[in-house]
Amino acid sequence: MNIILVYPKFNDYTSYWFPHLGLGYLASIMQNNGHKVDVIDLVIDKDGHDILVEKLKRADGLGVTATTSEVFSANRICELAKKINP
Repeated sequence: MNIILVYPKFNDYTSYWFPHLGLGYLASIMQNNGHKVDVIDLVIDKDGHDILVEKLKRADGLGVTATTSEVFSANRICELAKKINP
């Protein structure tokens, strides 16, 4: 399966200096079980939205993580995924 794991961006002022470790752990387990996994961290990757749109076209599964402040961004990502790849 081709799986995408996404960490959404809360706003333009959000910045972190390290990738989301939980998604990295999940990706590692999935890859060890034969899946192709892409982790897209929209906080760190400035071109992440464009990459996300392209990868959603070929995705078999999507995982989105979020804290309370990122719930609305996560919801928009899920709605985008439904439009691109129902």
